[in-house]
Amino acid sequence: MNISKMEQRTLHALAQGGHILVRREESLLAPQAPTGPSGPSASGLAGRRPVGLAEPVPGSDAGRSRKPKISAVECYNRDGHRLVDCRMETFQRLRRRGFIASSGGGPYRITRAGLAVVRAQADQR
Repeated sequence: MNISKMEQRTLHALAQGGHILVRREESLLAPQAPTGPSGPSASGLAGRRPVGLAEPVPGSDAGRSRKPKISAVECYNRDGHRLVDCRMETFQRLRRRGFIASSGGGPYRITRAGLAVVRAQADQR
């Protein structure tokens, strides 16, 4: 499978023990609490159900929490140095192809499929 030079560099750093950290948009992380008195007791509607709130339809994603979009990615090699070649486009292509994956909310690491496509490079140490 053909992969670009930037994808190759990123996969090589990951194959040697690196990882990719993602930053997500802040606006969707925590819902903003309303200010001032609110709720059924504040408006005198204790025990009544507010108008316009329907039960979530089974099978829809109305009741699910949505993950915030990824806003930035940072790739680090095994020594902790940041790789500047790893951009959002590179990250998206690698993730879409299944070459990297996150497990349990941790950083993204290389998968077996990613190890299979990475070409050997001489380690310049």
